[in-house]
Amino acid sequence: GFFQADFVVASGDYHHVEQKMIPPELRNYSEEHWDRYTMSPSSLLFFLGVGKRLRNLRHHNLFFDECLEQHAKEIYDAPKWPSKPLFYVCVQSVTDPSTAPKDMENVFILVPLAAGLEDSDAMRDKYYEVVMERLERHTQQAIRGHVVVRRSYAMKDFETDFNSFKGNAYGLANTLMQ
Repeated sequence: GFFQADFVVASGDYHHVEQKMIPPELRNYSEEHWDRYTMSPSSLLFFLGVGKRLRNLRHHNLFFDECLEQHAKEIYDAPKWPSKPLFYVCVQSVTDPSTAPKDMENVFILVPLAAGLEDSDAMRDKYYEVVMERLERHTQQAIRGHVVVRRSYAMKDFETDFNSFKGNAYGLANTLMQ
């Protein structure tokens, strides 16, 4: 349908609002123009319920045990799934036990990725194994065999749920030239 209005305030993804909701003659940018923009990263997220208490983890944990420059290059300069991803782990139940059942943990994992990559269950599974192997090695404990709930969220989900251009997680990248 159509709704006549003098002004519209939209808080959605700018690309989606402009390219999908506004008539072509009123758009500020072409699709080709949008393709030249640098988007902020996307993310591969894992939401885990772990059926035991975990050792050697705090509420916030950064795993920068691989080369930051290489990971950044694989996000911005030569976009691809990272060869040795850095990641963040949040174990909220460490500081708020009400977020998980007794003697269990609520774990959130974030792997920064380039926007616009091919997103598949196979890639999500591969990176789950990569991240979990390193997490287990660094914390010196078995975790995978104790996961009772596992959900993932990545580019396809950002696109579907938020109409996010190229599956980015944060909008346009903060650069000086755009």
